[in-house]
Amino acid sequence: MPHCILECTKSVAAQVPVERMMRAVHDAALASELFTVGDVKIRVLVHEHSLVGGINADFVHVFAYVLTGRSEADRKKLSAAIVRGLAALLPQVQAVSCDVREMERATFSNRRNAGLDA
Repeated sequence: MPHCILECTKSVAAQVPVERMMRAVHDAALASELFTVGDVKIRVLVHEHSLVGGINADFVHVFAYVLTGRSEADRKKLSAAIVRGLAALLPQVQAVSCDVREMERATFSNRRNAGLDA
């Protein structure tokens, strides 16, 4: 963890390579000191159509999913680190945000805890 889903407008993706945005999120997650390198997973969704405040404007938003058990302070630390990293990379984008959401440990499955990997 975390699983980070970065969403942005097509215009933002044309201004800054998606790989750089992904690296900014990755580095911010590591800088939070809550995760190790292998824990951070990032994917990107680029939106062709969107409105911000009723107008066609650029945005970047990250949904960061973590397993339950992290404190509110840790979740805030992660979201603030991600916003700072992206805002530094994209000073021209006014709408930069992050929401940290919790996934239930009891119901989360992956290869390891589903018994597929030793």
